[in-house]
Amino acid sequence: MDAFQIEAARQKLIHLFSKNYSSRRTLYFLYEYYQNLLASKDQFLIQAFLPEFLRQFSELIKLYNPFGLPPERTKSLLLQAEKITGFCTTEESRILMPAIQKINQQAEELEQILQGKTITCKNRLNIPLLEISAEKETVHSGLLETIHIEISAADEQRFILIPTMEITDQRLQQQITISWQLAYQYVQGYIRNLKAHHRVLIQFEQPGTHYSGDSMGVALAVGFIEPLFHFYNAAYRVRFQPEIATTGKIDEHGLITALGEKTIAEKVETVFYSPVSFFIIPQQDLPAAQNRLIDLRSKYPDRNLELIPVISLSDVLDRRRLITFNKTPLYLRSARLLSNIKISIILLLIIIATVTLYSLRLLDTNPAELIHHENDLIVKNRYGRSLWKLKQIYNPALQVFYWFNRSIHLLLDINNDGKNEVLISKESTEELTDNPEQQGRLLCYDYQKNIIWSYMFADTVSTIVEKHNTIYRSSFIDTVTLDGKLQLLCRATNHPYYPTAIYKLDPINGKRISGTFWHAGHIVEAIILRNNQSTKIICIGINNAFNRTVLVVLNPDSIDGQGPNTLNYHFKGIRPVTPEHYLFLPRSDVNRYYGWRNNFFESFTLSFDRFSNRITLHTIEHTSTAGIFIGYEIAPDFSDINIVLSSQFVFIRDQLIEEGKLELPYTETHEYHQILLNDFYKWDGSKMVPLKE
Repeated sequence: MDAFQIEAARQKLIHLFSKNYSSRRTLYFLYEYYQNLLASKDQFLIQAFLPEFLRQFSELIKLYNPFGLPPERTKSLLLQAEKITGFCTTEESRILMPAIQKINQQAEELEQILQGKTITCKNRLNIPLLEISAEKETVHSGLLETIHIEISAADEQRFILIPTMEITDQRLQQQITISWQLAYQYVQGYIRNLKAHHRVLIQFEQPGTHYSGDSMGVALAVGFIEPLFHFYNAAYRVRFQPEIATTGKIDEHGLITALGEKTIAEKVETVFYSPVSFFIIPQQDLPAAQNRLIDLRSKYPDRNLELIPVISLSDVLDRRRLITFNKTPLYLRSARLLSNIKISIILLLIIIATVTLYSLRLLDTNPAELIHHENDLIVKNRYGRSLWKLKQIYNPALQVFYWFNRSIHLLLDINNDGKNEVLISKESTEELTDNPEQQGRLLCYDYQKNIIWSYMFADTVSTIVEKHNTIYRSSFIDTVTLDGKLQLLCRATNHPYYPTAIYKLDPINGKRISGTFWHAGHIVEAIILRNNQSTKIICIGINNAFNRTVLVVLNPDSIDGQGPNTLNYHFKGIRPVTPEHYLFLPRSDVNRYYGWRNNFFESFTLSFDRFSNRITLHTIEHTSTAGIFIGYEIAPDFSDINIVLSSQFVFIRDQLIEEGKLELPYTETHEYHQILLNDFYKWDGSKMVPLKE
């Protein structure tokens, strides 16, 4: 797209922002705009047009959840969001990254659901809704809405929708009225002297959505019954079970009518990609719903979703698997009767509860939360009271990264006495006034800030070229259980030279456990990958002997020796070992052109995406310009690799080709991707060999 086409798309986007679309629908309008912008590969256009809507993008992606949509839609959105972070300032990235991490977690949850796991929903009514485009009147996508209803006394009958909106759709207005009348008549069979008028608050969870249609009838009718029983402190209570969704129009006789083949098929798809286990549908729509469910299960055969066909409201209320109808416990009814007792008694109870909570807050000395404020690590109890603090080297911009936080501090009950210990690395020099030579040590504090143990890594290694100093900085990787015993996995990096070690400590006493993995180059990050069969250490770093970024997979119970290197980088007296996997990542021609010794790993991009079952990371190919990176999505056994090129990398490389400084092919081609794939190497125990021989 050229500048005129981008400007036209921009004007259209601004127009769409003014319409009553859901936050997710609006986000996808913005997604389509950014996709076209990024596809232009014009660096100047991107830098000119992308920042304008970054604030809206950040706000909308915070509200996004993947339920109701096929996983591929969310994955595409996440890939775009990660590309966009390459154009962001540090502050903008800090805002975006937590939202991206949240969506990744929800996407993993959806993947577990599709693989057959049941996840409990909130105890609210779930309704699959279909979003309609006002421009073309075609269904765009589905979302799972939840509603919460509250009822109170009023002088006239009022229905209030939250978020606030006028009920302009006649079908929706009529369905609310019919559902209320049916619920009111049903409750009259159990409660005498119902009030004539009520204030009914209907709260929707999805922000920025305009509702229409009559398919909420069943959900509203049942939804009105439950709070009516509660409002009148009835001897019975009705509850929808969690993990249930419902759809269907209901008439004044309580009969549930069909939605039609197309609508029910789309609603089944919406519910399929959600935590819902039971879907209540009109009986007449069952054949079409079953056909769509069969289609969806061809891709996800283990997904647990049962269709429940019904013909009337009575049919729904008689299903004890779905709706419980029990006597209200006496203590609950009695609790509500307290509202008629003198207010002083209630105030007294509040005061007692407040004093009790305050006392617990004061008396609880067990560390439960670690919070950073500037360079202070503040230790708090579970009630939020600060217990004590200490100085720690800390970069606030990195606090959104889970693995960074875990590498510098841990909460761990090392002796199972019910009190957490605080383990820290990166201790500030302000805490080392008496022994500055101890900088880089690991410490374990008890709940009263007494040091239980400290450990300073100071191993000596040498090569035929030089003997290295013993100045190391240690940090945590994670905890692992080996042979039934909890162990601390740690990383020590030499300063200012290249040796790096992964080693183990006993968390109870801080003593070294046998087995150390030495590496001829800094291991920048390491994470733990756990599954039912095994535990692996995934490491990313630089191999100075081969001038390559490397990805290493280690077995924590067999780390003893040194990794691949050459004669000048071989540590004397330490036996060579071959890790479970040792992968040399490609060096791009851009990296070589600018004369760098090697490419670099982009900090805090190493992760394991359980949604795609891939190890993900970025390599920086040119450090003078931000955002010039190559992303990799790698299967754990290295059998399959997907390459994602940043927009800046594509722009810079294609520009160098146009200037005659690099050779064809152009960057976003199958041929160039194949060049990168052919530059992957592995260690066969004695030498580098192509990954795919």
